Amino acid sequence: VTMMLCSAIPAAILAQQGRGDLARVGDGVVGGRDARRTLERLVVVELALAFAVVLVVGLLARSYVRLTTVDPGFDPRNLETVSLLPAGARLQSQADRIRYFDAVAARVRQVAGVQEVAYANTLPLARPSAGSVYVLEHDGASADAPPQVDTYFVSTNYLEVMSIAVTRGRGFTTSDNAGAAPVVVVSESAARQLFPGENPIGGHVQLRSRDPLKPWATIVGVVHDVHQLALDHQPEPAVYMPLAQGTPREGWVSLIVRSDAPPAAVEGAIRSAMISVDPLQPVFHLQPMSTYVALSVSRQRFALALVLVASLSLGALPVAAAQTTPQAPVLDVANPNAGDTLLVGKTVIE
Repeated sequence: VTMMLCSAIPAAILAQQGRGDLARVGDGVVGGRDARRTLERLVVVELALAFAVVLVVGLLARSYVRLTTVDPGFDPRNLETVSLLPAGARLQSQADRIRYFDAVAARVRQVAGVQEVAYANTLPLARPSAGSVYVLEHDGASADAPPQVDTYFVSTNYLEVMSIAVTRGRGFTTSDNAGAAPVVVVSESAARQLFPGENPIGGHVQLRSRDPLKPWATIVGVVHDVHQLALDHQPEPAVYMPLAQGTPREGWVSLIVRSDAPPAAVEGAIRSAMISVDPLQPVFHLQPMSTYVALSVSRQRFALALVLVASLSLGALPVAAAQTTPQAPVLDVANPNAGDTLLVGKTVIE
């Protein structure tokens, strides 16, 4: 906007002076020379602004390209997401809700082209919810000011479906259910934060609240960091826990469907499969995971587009100014030529 204004102001001045280009002998002013000087200044300003625009476009383009090559920590290709919000008297308990989620996942797996289905209470790049984490081994230090981490309550196959790599220990298995001892997996940044200089495997944590009556969850693995907020933000520490072993604050979950085809090709079949399990349950917010990735860099893409539009406008302003400026000949009062135009008072003499 600043560049456009800086370019428009001198162009407007030139256009205004162009209307007075005729020699005003009565006033003793010859406007053509002033107009030429203004035009020369305008050209210098335009060149300087054009150089600045090219520099800004180059920097923004390089920044945008760099962001598009950032590893989000998961594979968004051919990954469809859909939100579920179980409602009704039959789905009030956590156990009933998990049975419903498992039934939906099992039905969607039967859709042609679907490879695997998982679910989670939140998604990366979708503003995950942060919560307190208490470390048994550092209980004295974390009791008053516990660290804050992003918490994910997920199905046991979530890490595989999202292609989040396990770097140490193990991921979840089907045996990590409601009747088993609670376990968690932490991200690499969470491991550094919670157990600096130590091996986190075998450590014990409690999520969101410190409860002496609640069993401590054992850390069984460490996974690759995931960008939770945006690709231009550093990954936040994260802890993952099987949904069957934890109770998230959110009342809804996101179903995550990995397919061997683009999400648009299986979206209708996924919706139909979900409705066939329980037609009374709402199904909403179907969106490919790649859209979350694209939205995370939308601010940079908009800034780049805005500067490109400004650069085009910058190039068009001098042309517009030249088209609106009358190209009247300048009168040499001492030696007028036959083709010159002389304005005296209100009379035009040729």
